[in-house]
Amino acid sequence: MRHSAREVAIGGLFLALALALPPLFHLMGLGSVFLPMLLPVLSLGFLSAWRIAATVGFLAPLISGLITGMPPFVPPSAFMMMVELSLLGLVPSLLYRRLRWNFWVVLTLTLVLNRGVVFLLRFIVAEFFSIPGIAYSLFIVTAGLPGIVLMLVATPLIVRTIERRMGSPA
Repeated sequence: MRHSAREVAIGGLFLALALALPPLFHLMGLGSVFLPMLLPVLSLGFLSAWRIAATVGFLAPLISGLITGMPPFVPPSAFMMMVELSLLGLVPSLLYRRLRWNFWVVLTLTLVLNRGVVFLLRFIVAEFFSIPGIAYSLFIVTAGLPGIVLMLVATPLIVRTIERRMGSPA
């Protein structure tokens, strides 16, 4: 399937944001709290085709891990984030763009699903590292709650601004 130049360009822009924001947030000690890589991928899910959004979600942690070492490959945070961010781009694209669900329903459902996936992936990996799975998973999920609040505030602003300026994507 072919994608418009607009969608590919927006995908590239949001991939660049997903790579640039985490180092800035980590410099201030806020990286794991505000989840800066997630915001561009989530926003892209509302603005582009699912293939582009899911691909950007998959590539962002992979490229970042290769270039900066964050997220790390051992423990397998980068691999878990590749799954997490792929879904974070895929779900809103399918539900909002393709099925035309309500923006707020999709945003809320996507963020709840995201936290569930994060919990599950961390729980599974914890077992391999002999870490208490439930405690570790709950810690990771709750540590990211400020980032969830940031996404609840910023995503509608980003998406609505881009839709207003460039037209709602088809």
